Amino acid sequence: MNDWFFYALLSAVFSAAAAIGQKKALFKIDALRFSLALAFVNALLVLIYVGFTGFPAVGASESLILFGKTILGTLAFWCVMISIKNFELSSILPVLVFTPALVALTAFIFLDEKLSAKEIAGMILMLTGIYILESKEKKLLLPLKELFVKSNSRFVLYALLLFTVSSVLDKLLIGKYKVAPVDFIILQQIFAFVVFLLIFLVESGTSKKSNNFTAGFSKNLLSLIILISLFTLTYRFLYIKSLQYGAVALSLTVKRFSVLFAVIASRQILKEGDTLRKTFATIFLIGGAYLLL
Repeated sequence: MNDWFFYALLSAVFSAAAAIGQKKALFKIDALRFSLALAFVNALLVLIYVGFTGFPAVGASESLILFGKTILGTLAFWCVMISIKNFELSSILPVLVFTPALVALTAFIFLDEKLSAKEIAGMILMLTGIYILESKEKKLLLPLKELFVKSNSRFVLYALLLFTVSSVLDKLLIGKYKVAPVDFIILQQIFAFVVFLLIFLVESGTSKKSNNFTAGFSKNLLSLIILISLFTLTYRFLYIKSLQYGAVALSLTVKRFSVLFAVIASRQILKEGDTLRKTFATIFLIGGAYLLL
């Protein structure tokens, strides 16, 4: 087995484990408090790492762009957590694989980059996967109704749009400004905690609900969040490790198998139904993502 494939496949396994853990944690607390708690643990762990290696040397302009990109990323993550809390995990994660198609479409509209036949085929496969995933009855327009009309489903759409813009900024930082991936991740975790803390403080000040952050937390839940954080940082590290061998496109494709792993695991761990149809849809989505890379 090639080294890049080994690291990317391990990254997909840990990514799927993190997603399952997120769903289990969201059974117990709301999406915002979970997101803030996870961001805090992530930031704490990277700061411990920084204590041994030193703080990243990233320029002011790059840091400013990264902070702006992190705002979009945290909002997207929050939307995903809201969706995961309100829907079955195996219905949410496959939809997010559609992000590469939106990026390609955005580049075509705003950057005048023409889509190749391969990219168009990839988008068609992804759209087919979305249709299969959302089709619960024999009604042609039902998938569009559920994804774009139902109020809770709109959070998935918001996440897709935010992730699309965020991906463009990723390319800018890694490509043009040459920010090292490890430095990128360290600063992103710190910025994400700051952003989520600000969101929580604003939400607490405007909401009539109790703003007791620790309400509902238990030792088991805290242990689960720490475990999710370790899974999250581990899959990101393994993914970066796979990129060291130069197989960027293939590494991304293999990493997307985390969606398939999570869909299959959700049937056994979370007891979600209709997983065969969802798995079939996920295969279409991953195939489409591969053609877009």
